[in-house]
Amino acid sequence: MKIYHKILIATSQLVNPCRTAFVRQDSQGYLNPGRLSYQAVKIAPTRPLEDADLARSGQKRCPPAKVGANLLLDIIPFIIQLPMMLRLSFAPIAICIFVFTLTVRLEAADIKLPGSITSVAAYHRSLNRLEDMLGSRSMKLGSPIFIRIFKRSSELEVWLRKSGGRFELFKTYIICRYSGELGPKLRLGDKQGPEGFYLVGADQMNPWSRNHLSFNLGYPNDYDQSHNRSGSALMVHGGCTSTGCYAMTDYYMDEIYTLADAALARGQKEFQVHIFPFRLTPGNLALYRSSRWHEFWLNLKQGYDLFETYRLPPKVEVINRRYVFSHHYDQSIAQIGP
Repeated sequence: MKIYHKILIATSQLVNPCRTAFVRQDSQGYLNPGRLSYQAVKIAPTRPLEDADLARSGQKRCPPAKVGANLLLDIIPFIIQLPMMLRLSFAPIAICIFVFTLTVRLEAADIKLPGSITSVAAYHRSLNRLEDMLGSRSMKLGSPIFIRIFKRSSELEVWLRKSGGRFELFKTYIICRYSGELGPKLRLGDKQGPEGFYLVGADQMNPWSRNHLSFNLGYPNDYDQSHNRSGSALMVHGGCTSTGCYAMTDYYMDEIYTLADAALARGQKEFQVHIFPFRLTPGNLALYRSSRWHEFWLNLKQGYDLFETYRLPPKVEVINRRYVFSHHYDQSIAQIGP
């Protein structure tokens, strides 16, 4: 692309931060920036900025006075395709529009659009297959989400809340790779995947991840800190390499990230991620009764059993360096722990 094309496009984006990103895709649906063209812009899928997205990001929808900037962004791809003489004839019009936009008080000049080109592309790549699977289970995109991870079987479960209030298993994903052994992460650099109960909020979602897309598990949590455990930036992410994270492949991460992002965008403040060494049944625990982590896993089992029984993620607290779980069921409180 010639330099003046780039200048026009960059200028229009600068003066008009209120537009969604256009995404050009290749035949497999993956990002292919390529050369901006009028045809590419016309066919490129976009994810509109919904009010919930803006509210979650603390942003405001641009007022109608931004119409000049909108028009400038719309006509630039068209102008680029025209012969040189016609381009020159459009130049005065473009200049006038540009000057007009500079005179308008751009209240949202410092807005950063929620998400990235990668996350928007992931949304459109996965939307059709997600809607098919959701529809067959009478579920909706944007329903509250809950995630469980099992190391030994390399499984990540995504649960969604149904209209009745309980959670139902949506899909089980195979983890491409995690590092370390069964047992919790202890210190920075041990390349061990964490185990325990974690919370993920909107500020932990990373659409700009170098591993495609990711969300931070929030390690170390209160329990980890009470045991003087160290480390940071433990993620669930795309790709298939891990140094303490859970790598899901880009294909699966498209779906997982889209489901989580939609839930947060529609009002879920944060979602729980429970990470276990294996399914904490009496039989499995008996196989590892000699493990140094057996008592720790018995503590995890208390939270595991609550969800297995009620299909609702329990409230998790840390008291006296142990996990304590409580839940509200039909006006009664079930509390398990010391």
